[in-house]
Amino acid sequence: VYDIWSDEGNLEAKTKSELARLKMNWTAPKVPFYERFYDERLERCMNLYLAPRQRKLRVTQRQCRSTFACTP
Repeated sequence: VYDIWSDEGNLEAKTKSELARLKMNWTAPKVPFYERFYDERLERCMNLYLAPRQRKLRVTQRQCRSTFACTP
């Protein structure tokens, strides 16, 4: 267990319960807020919602017979 806020010399003086308490109660580092996060997320969702879907072209038997030679 490593306490990132303590100095190196103080680590041996702590008991296991103190180290466990410190391990469980540490805060995550602060990350600055991205200002355009919600705008870009909304724009992406709208692009996916409004984009036309591509249809899968299926080949019928009549088209298959006309394009390929008949094999015995």
